[in-house]
Amino acid sequence: MNIFKKIFLLTLLLIVIIIPQNVYAQKCNESQTKEFENMVKNIKIEYVHDKGNKFKIKMANIPKEILIVDNNGTNFTYKSNNVSVNDGYIGGETYQFKFLPVYYNCELDIEYTKTVKIGKYNQFSEKEECKKYKDFKYCQTSLNTSITEDEFYQELDKYKSKVNKPKYIFLSICSVNLIALIIIYFIIIRKRKKEENLINDFIK
Repeated sequence: MNIFKKIFLLTLLLIVIIIPQNVYAQKCNESQTKEFENMVKNIKIEYVHDKGNKFKIKMANIPKEILIVDNNGTNFTYKSNNVSVNDGYIGGETYQFKFLPVYYNCELDIEYTKTVKIGKYNQFSEKEECKKYKDFKYCQTSLNTSITEDEFYQELDKYKSKVNKPKYIFLSICSVNLIALIIIYFIIIRKRKKEENLINDFIK
C-alpha cells in the first residue's frame, strides 16, 4: 500500500471518528433547554386498569420532538390522535420514564425523567356498594395500601355517615320549618275564628 493510500484511509478514519463527536458535543442553549422543558411539562401521564393486576399507561400531548422510554424499553411517541398507549404494566410496581430529544442537534445537560407508581388492583372495587359510592377511596380500581374486608366495611360506614349527614341536616331543617308553618297556620286560623265570633256576637 503506497503512502497516499495510507494518508487517505487515515484521514477518512479521523473524519468518521471526530466529526460525530463534534456534532453531538454541542450543548443545547438556554432557549432550546427551556423549550424542551415546557414540552415535557405539557405531557400528561395516567394509568388505567386493564384486567386483573395489569394496567395501561396513557400519555397525551407528546410532541414529535420527544421520545419517551420506560425502564423496560417500551416506547411512547407522538400519535396523530394525541394519545399514546402501552399495556402490560403491573400494579404495585414503580416505573421510570425518560424523555429524550428527537430532531435536536444538541445535547441536554439534564436528563428529564418522571416516575409513576401504580397502585395494586383493588378487588373491593367490584363490590355492589361501589356502584353507589364511586368516590369512596376504597372503591377505586387501584390502591397504594392493603385493607381487609372488615376494614373496607368499617371505612364505608364512616364514609356513608359523612356523605349522608348533610342530607339528614337538610331534611331536619325542612321538617322543623314544615312543623313551624303548620303551627303558624293553625294559630292564624284560630285567631280568625275568634275574630269572626267576636263580630257575630257584636252584631247580635
